[in-house]
Amino acid sequence: MGACVLAWAFMFCHVEALSLVAWTDANRSEMADRIVIGTVEIKEDASIIKVEKVLKGAAEPKWITTTMKPHRRDLKRDEKTKNVLWVERGSDYRLNPLADFCYIKEGSPKWLLYHALVDPAPLVRDEVFERNIDALQMIGYLFDPLKVTSSEAPMVAARMMRVKTIANSLTWAHTGVLDLECSPFPDAPDYRRVDYMSARDESAEIIKHRIEELYFGHKESPVPSSFSIRIDARKIKSVGSLSYEEAAGHLRRHMRLGLDASPGSSDHSVRYQERKNLDQVVWAALNSLMRMRDLDTVPDAVLLASQSDVNLSQAAFDFLASARDPRTLDAMCELLAEYAPKHPEKHWLSHGAARVLGEIGDPAAVPYLEEGVRHGVQSAFFPLARIGGVESMRTIIHTQEKKYFEANAHAPLYWLVKRSNLETEPWMEPRQRIDGSRNDKLRAKWRKWWLAHRDEMKLVRTFEEANRGWEPQWRKDERSGKAYARKHAWKYVLGAGVIL
Repeated sequence: MGACVLAWAFMFCHVEALSLVAWTDANRSEMADRIVIGTVEIKEDASIIKVEKVLKGAAEPKWITTTMKPHRRDLKRDEKTKNVLWVERGSDYRLNPLADFCYIKEGSPKWLLYHALVDPAPLVRDEVFERNIDALQMIGYLFDPLKVTSSEAPMVAARMMRVKTIANSLTWAHTGVLDLECSPFPDAPDYRRVDYMSARDESAEIIKHRIEELYFGHKESPVPSSFSIRIDARKIKSVGSLSYEEAAGHLRRHMRLGLDASPGSSDHSVRYQERKNLDQVVWAALNSLMRMRDLDTVPDAVLLASQSDVNLSQAAFDFLASARDPRTLDAMCELLAEYAPKHPEKHWLSHGAARVLGEIGDPAAVPYLEEGVRHGVQSAFFPLARIGGVESMRTIIHTQEKKYFEANAHAPLYWLVKRSNLETEPWMEPRQRIDGSRNDKLRAKWRKWWLAHRDEMKLVRTFEEANRGWEPQWRKDERSGKAYARKHAWKYVLGAGVIL
């Protein structure tokens, strides 16, 4: 009885938690399977919706019956309407946090926001949407050029989302279509090799490598043995009557609000709220421009990243890291050179600059990253595994960062050895769980190894070449069952003892 009560309590709390997720209308518009406008007839045990207009999804059915009742939270007390909005995700169940069923007044901001799926021009031209975060997010969703499709599948959502994340490896300068054909590896049928690619630039090779790392053996979500993937990065020139240029210009204007000074109120609490609201607007605009892969925003993003406002600066660094624009190289090197010696003061500036330099991947940044390592800038370590040289080994091994040696230095050192003409040793491989107590021992081992091999070490392959086909030992153990056996060995020992 007690167990049943606990189970019911858990289910109730879990459902309530789902229903309290703060989904915005922009989130719902993007993630919904079907969105319609219609009129409703309320009966004692059901609501019957007659579909008048389909904004997203299938045209059928024309009638929707649900046990839910529409809410009125977007209407004023004295307002009356029979128009309703129906947002469906998967199936009609009451506590789906993405679902929505509400009365909606024709011409209201909510009405215009959802009709932006057909024509988003009001989001830019109507003053009611000035500094409206939902509207800014919606523009980014509608003009997001990156589309991932598969003709043979449809592949399960979890796999396609991972492929969409991988697709972001395409440089923003790539504005075409990349077709890939995949089939199982003969010796590893749960993985897919890329047999054909329509392009052969560096970012396409990275995508090929990352797809070949994906595990496709989940029995609950099977994937065809052979399939094709199309990654379409062509810019969307217009949606409805709104052009790309007008949409991007509107977003840039909102993003530049972050370059302006502080709000005008003299009251501290009001100033804080104004600043918080402004940060959210700037972040939403910058995030949408990042989804649109807008390279014209890069110069303003560099200025925004250099500011001392931590929230806006980090948002700008996210944008620049995603853009990987070589034009930002000099500015990021200067920023890292200025703030690395001051670390940890304004640490987000040195960390952000190092992260962007790592994404750009230009060897010209190596001296600046090595200087960052000397001062303990965490984001400066791993980029050296990709673009560093033999001397980067010395810099990392002799870093003053003693407390987090395994977390920051161990993996980059391993990959530099793996890129070299020398063989890695078992103790070098990064572990699944970092143990701070190993720092001093690891540091001493690396110094001893370096003294013995520094004269013969040469880098003979790129990071991508060294990483191709690599799998950590702990993951191999998991797949073979060894990790499970080690973790649960006590159960078998205890069971054998009971039997005896």
